[in-house]
Amino acid sequence: MPEIDLHGLRWDDARAAAETLVQRAFTGGERAVRLVHGKGEGRLREALHRWLKEHPLVAGFREAAGGGATLAVLHPR
Repeated sequence: MPEIDLHGLRWDDARAAAETLVQRAFTGGERAVRLVHGKGEGRLREALHRWLKEHPLVAGFREAAGGGATLAVLHPR
């Protein structure tokens, strides 16, 4: 499963990196991606979840076991 670590990135940079990962994964026929955002105060996680809810290639998402990351399921091609 493709993965990206977004720790320490500002939202604009994190969103751009996540968009690239989602696009490449979808084009490559992957079914899911893992987005590592850390636990911290949860600001990056919250922004990421709002973005994923609206993303046309994302069928759904959930917090990864142990927290600190989100698993996003992509729509089938």
